[in-house]
This record gives sequence, C-alpha cells and structure tokens, in this order.
Amino acid sequence: MGKGYAFAITTGGSVTTNLVYPPEAFGAHPIMTGGGADERVESVTAFTGQSLAGPAGATVLLPLTVGAREAADLPTLQRLVARIEAGEAADAVTAELSAAALPAQALAFTHGEGRVVVLGEAGMLSAQLVRFPEGRPDLRFGMNVAPGNARFGLNVMRWLSGSGG
Repeated sequence: MGKGYAFAITTGGSVTTNLVYPPEAFGAHPIMTGGGADERVESVTAFTGQSLAGPAGATVLLPLTVGAREAADLPTLQRLVARIEAGEAADAVTAELSAAALPAQALAFTHGEGRVVVLGEAGMLSAQLVRFPEGRPDLRFGMNVAPGNARFGLNVMRWLSGSGG
C-alpha cells in the first residue's frame, strides 16, 4: 500500500482526489463484468485513498491513471494544491511534493482456497453526508453521488462469497 493520498492533475490543471474510473478502464474480472449486462460495473469513483500494488497474479480492478501521484500526508497535499492554485507549475510542484503512485486503487486475487479484495479507499463503499453550519451546502460522497459504486460493492461481495464468478 502507498502511504499517502492518491491524486491526479485534471486537464484543467487542478488537483483532484476524486478519481473516476470509467468502464473502458476495467478488465474482464467477474467483479467488473458481473453475471450479465445488468450486473456490469459502469463506473466507480474513489474520493481519496491511496495506491496499491499486489502480489503476482493479482488482478487490478481499478487502475490508477497514467501520471497519478501520491502525496505523503494531508498537509502535504494541501500545500501542493495551494501552490498550484497560486499559479506555480503543476509539474514542478508535484515533482517536489509527491511520488509516483502505485498502479491500482483496487485489487482482487485468490489466496489458498480463499478470495481477497484490497481497496485503497473506503469512502467509495459508503454513503456519507457531512452537514455544515447554515450557509454552506452539505457535502455528499460515496454512493450518494456515485451510483456505480453500489454495483461495484455488490459484485465484490458476490465474488468474495463465491457466488459471482
């Protein structure tokens, strides 16, 4: 497991920890394909989290995008964002304050007679609501804003139990 916060630089040059995985990123693993078209995962969104590398033979379920990076901790990520927003070159700031991310945010593999799924981010399988004082809108994340995550979670549980692929 990586030791920080995975992020990417958007095409607009800003930093995001909300990593969206479209269906073209997925392989043919039963977690992603489901038992038919109605069980296929269409997208997954991770909201923070870290990067992962697995043992030989592990299937990468959520491959980090080319160029994904990892900041060591939240204060470092916040400094990185502030400097980029202040106009510093994203390439220089990310080279100074982060490291290349490991290749994935979710892995699946067998171990002995069992099955293992490792996620580098837990918020994707939650449905969270953060309420702020008056005047500031509520913050929703997890399955509240990423409906594809529910299908992903269900397929993970089916595969782990041996009832899905």
